[in-house]
Amino acid sequence: MRKLRFHVESWRSGILIVLLTGIVVAGLLLTNRSPSVEAVTEASTVPYSHRVHVQEVGVQCGFCHSSAYRAPQAGLPSLQRCMACHQYFTADEPEAQEQILQVANAFEDNINPQWPDVYRQPDFVYFSHRPHVSAGVECQTCHGDVENMDLVVKQVEMNMGFCLNCHRQQPEDDLPRLLDCNTCHK
Repeated sequence: MRKLRFHVESWRSGILIVLLTGIVVAGLLLTNRSPSVEAVTEASTVPYSHRVHVQEVGVQCGFCHSSAYRAPQAGLPSLQRCMACHQYFTADEPEAQEQILQVANAFEDNINPQWPDVYRQPDFVYFSHRPHVSAGVECQTCHGDVENMDLVVKQVEMNMGFCLNCHRQQPEDDLPRLLDCNTCHK
């Protein structure tokens, strides 16, 4: 009887260790889902430079990421959004003209661009751009100096500490809601 009890208890311990290991591995995979620069380059089927569009042309973040004003995700633009301008505007440089032609061809061929999701949050985190945009939080606060990047790379490690540091700096009357676990974890 004593041997059987030891065997059952060690079996339970083994299952517990396997479950905990699985949870840790899953957590690491979920929090490290942003692609590397190489993966971003390979995933992009349509050329795009935030630096050119924002710094040189003056396009605002919300023009291409308009759902940030009304939805949880800022959204990644469709080629239809690109063609709203590029059917009328072109560039002087031959390389830029070739890139615009690639965009137009992809649009005509009904290709869905594989825009990289650099700042993807784990499934257990609820985040909405809408209240942040409404509160006047600038895109650069969380996404870094995107307007000066050709290829967007992760500049900010968005984790619970990052978010809480900002939430704690908000007006006192907002703190109970902003520090409540259910605000970000549904």
